[in-house]
Amino acid sequence: MPGGLQIRFLTCSNTDGNTWAWSRWHNIPLAMTTLMTLRATCKKIKAIHIKFPENMDEWVLGYKFDQEYDPPEPSQLEAREIYGRPDLTVFTRLEELTLDDLYGDLSLWKMQLIQMLQNSPGLQKLQLSLSVHRIALHESEEREKFDGFFDGLCDDYGETGAAPLHLQSLKLGTALYPYELGSIEKLTDLSYLRSVSIRNENIHRELDIILVYDSPNEESGIAFHAFSPVRCPNLRRFTAANYEGDVHKEFAAIEDPSFARQLAISCVQMGSPQELAALLRADPGHPCLPLHLRMLDVDLQRDQVCLCDEDGEQLPDEDVPTAQQVLEDLVSGDEGTLRGLMVHLSEDSDAEYGFKHLELLCAALGKLVNVTQLGIERYRFHQTQLTDEALVRVAHTLAAAAPSLRYLKVYQHYWRIWRIRDGTISLEELEDREIGDVELFADTVWEPDTC
Repeated sequence: MPGGLQIRFLTCSNTDGNTWAWSRWHNIPLAMTTLMTLRATCKKIKAIHIKFPENMDEWVLGYKFDQEYDPPEPSQLEAREIYGRPDLTVFTRLEELTLDDLYGDLSLWKMQLIQMLQNSPGLQKLQLSLSVHRIALHESEEREKFDGFFDGLCDDYGETGAAPLHLQSLKLGTALYPYELGSIEKLTDLSYLRSVSIRNENIHRELDIILVYDSPNEESGIAFHAFSPVRCPNLRRFTAANYEGDVHKEFAAIEDPSFARQLAISCVQMGSPQELAALLRADPGHPCLPLHLRMLDVDLQRDQVCLCDEDGEQLPDEDVPTAQQVLEDLVSGDEGTLRGLMVHLSEDSDAEYGFKHLELLCAALGKLVNVTQLGIERYRFHQTQLTDEALVRVAHTLAAAAPSLRYLKVYQHYWRIWRIRDGTISLEELEDREIGDVELFADTVWEPDTC
């Protein structure tokens, strides 16, 4: 059977209390009988993280765009009986739940999720996303089946009379958006939230674009205000797929400086139409700026930056802040607050270490005295010309420039930094299981349908 479920991380304890863990199950079909066996033999399962294969609807179960002319094969009809409706309600008292790329009948998934949430009042982490193929099946005529799915889940959960959960982490992937404050408050008490991630982007599928995120530079309808200091006083991390105008509007209005100082804000895509570095600059339109943040992403690939004003008009090149200006704003607004920094750099074959603006970055790092976590990312579609040996040399240069740095990422490499009294710096590669434990790196290994 091709495809199948992928259990990315499942932790359970057997009856004598011993904890078992599986890091990954790849392409192994997970039938109802398997679920029942897991439940029977691991009665104290606390965390289930499942990523369904992207091809589950189409290739495995045979749901096509035109069933009349392209009917499912007999093997696919058989697969629907075995894998089409996995029943996860057999698991109770969960503390963590991830279900990515939900497929098939979304109304059935909603009912199942409601029961699972009712059976797990102590749930602390919830991550959900919908299958792109399932969204594409409904996109033209049945958008209501996925548009508003999350609000409907929240409302229906509230109708059961169950108390709001005390979620600490909420990650919403493809096409799952909280539109109504009143709805999300039925699902969870926002005051407990510490980490939120919203994948605010349209879907690129082959040569098509499915519009699920409307008018981001004006008003998308997403209730970003739900995560304000008043409602989410304990929020420490917010991640968006794109730092758009609607996201900037909410964070640029933060009046409480102590709330800003506890925040780590990151985004997957950089450079358009707003940038996180705008939170570091004074702005007449946003009197609360500049903010002093605990962690953030900055884009020093200025040739890739395409910024817009409040009206959505593109700024002329001369009005786009330079890399030096961005770093100067970062240093001047630090006051010892910054703990983590993710930097997007451009490669430059003529530069000494292969990166443009690396010297400017090193100079700034010398003044950011409390930065302990640093990451270097590349442009999304860029293929590196640098060897692993060159990246190690860059890592040593950055570690020497940042006095308090303990963890460092350069592209696909992750290190722990050791400093000896004589000034010698040693880099130790992090194991895969350690990467997600470093806060700045956690989102680099999370794949919402990867937010």
